[in-house]
Amino acid sequence: MKPPLPVPAKPTDKMKPPMGGITKQVIYPTRLNHSIVTSLKCHREEKELYTVVKNVKQAHQCQESGESQQFFDDIEYLLDGLSNMEPTSVRCLSIISLASKCSAPSFRVHLRAHGTISKLFRELYDAESDPSLAISTAFLMYMLSRDRLNMDYNRQIIALLIKLLTYKPVDVTSDTSVIQEFRKTLEKVKGIVEKIPDTSAVKRDVEIDKISTNYLAMECLLSLSSRKTTDWLKEELRKLGGLDFVVDTVFEQVLLVEDAKTLSDADISSLKQIERCQRVLENAAFLNTVNQEYLINYNHCSLINSLAQYVFILY
Repeated sequence: MKPPLPVPAKPTDKMKPPMGGITKQVIYPTRLNHSIVTSLKCHREEKELYTVVKNVKQAHQCQESGESQQFFDDIEYLLDGLSNMEPTSVRCLSIISLASKCSAPSFRVHLRAHGTISKLFRELYDAESDPSLAISTAFLMYMLSRDRLNMDYNRQIIALLIKLLTYKPVDVTSDTSVIQEFRKTLEKVKGIVEKIPDTSAVKRDVEIDKISTNYLAMECLLSLSSRKTTDWLKEELRKLGGLDFVVDTVFEQVLLVEDAKTLSDADISSLKQIERCQRVLENAAFLNTVNQEYLINYNHCSLINSLAQYVFILY
């Protein structure tokens, strides 16, 4: 049985205009499943009392605009703190704050989209001059390298990364003011990593107890070289001494475990370090005959001898 049609009514029903010349207008439906429409209208002679705002943004547009403005404000503030005119403690604090923000993928996307990464490291060209500044910069590089997409690196950034990779280890037992500041910075870095969820790749790929300048730089290099490695990056790794450091690291770690009858936790950590170095060397030598010949002939074939001993230890 068909539903009854609505009772015929006047298409509009106007009320007497209240003060201000505003009229309430009610439009009743003439078809099924239509709703009553109510609107307020202003008479033409009263329009001078009202302002019409055109091109009003939607709610999501306002939110996006606010997020972009907040990003630019944060970057401008942090860039001021990275200047070499600022004290080392201020620069380290700005770097760590920036690295903490980089734990959010959306913030890293903003950095890449606006070409800000090169501006950041342009202010950190002297990062190897201070232990606290060095580990802060290495931590920032590590956080930026966590994305699936390549970090927007150039030759200057790679040169800085190699300097941090070959940075001399710091003696934390010293009581000098520089080392005390370094210990505080190291604790801040570890605290940020501990607060990151366990499911995140940032925390899953790092051992907190082993965090150092060299360790973070190696993880960053591994992340960069594990993706599509360009020919110029492979060449820069060879020219700047990055391959030399990786081969020497393999040689040193093999010496630490070659006489071990049973593998301890320290020995297993050394084997993991060798495995990471192998991945870097593999990516750097892939389809690059110059790097292949260089690695074979380096230090009287020390890499081949070390890897042969490494295989013997495993099997």
